[in-house]
Amino acid sequence: MQVKPAISAVNTVQATIQPVASIVPTDCYANLMAQYSWDWHIMLAIAHAESSCNPNAISPANYDGIKDFGLMQLHGQEILDPSQNIATAYHKWLTQGYHAWSTYNSGAYLTYMQ
Repeated sequence: MQVKPAISAVNTVQATIQPVASIVPTDCYANLMAQYSWDWHIMLAIAHAESSCNPNAISPANYDGIKDFGLMQLHGQEILDPSQNIATAYHKWLTQGYHAWSTYNSGAYLTYMQ
């Protein structure tokens, strides 16, 4: 007599498992961005295009030898804390608008608009 192994619930559940980092921070960043008077949907898309929503992203040196830092890739400003990075990006946006980010100018952010 052959005994069949019991099927566990783990084996029968079909689900897409995503890393927590790809789910939670984006929602958190959207909440942080929504506190300001800009279109946070555009800013979140820019963050995706600029840093893949990685608050610790540091770019290689640009044409001028200066790196970009954090979620919003702030030029020459080593601000990695997401709330401070977003607040600084907001002040940048107030003076320069969306055009301060190359991914806006190139249209690369549009890939991330929903």
